[in-house]
Amino acid sequence: MGYARLPGFVGADRLKRIRTDLSDALALAEGRHPDAVNPWDLSARYIALKERSPEAKSRFYDVVRSLMSIHAAVVQPPAWDAIAAFFGCRSLCVDKVFLRIDDQGNDRLLKPHQEINQLGVQSVVI
Repeated sequence: MGYARLPGFVGADRLKRIRTDLSDALALAEGRHPDAVNPWDLSARYIALKERSPEAKSRFYDVVRSLMSIHAAVVQPPAWDAIAAFFGCRSLCVDKVFLRIDDQGNDRLLKPHQEINQLGVQSVVI
């Protein structure tokens, strides 16, 4: 295992769209009772939701895994080019895009197998 830092990996416009979609997904999970935290602080909202209601946090993950803004960040350049270069090919099949949130509680320090249902011999986690 290793890591690489890829400056500009997600452009500012795309990142803004992802942030808006995540905020909307949090609002959906919070329901009619949003947590009393700064509405612009996604981290604080997520932690408050996690502490208040594990079921609501699960609803958030259900919505997030189908956000097209996150999917687009993976299947378009420069992410697509970096993944293709990693595997040394131009033809790829993206089986599933997932989002994993590791907060300051560090209670999710697991391999990504449970999110993607399997951990292949070669895989990329972005």
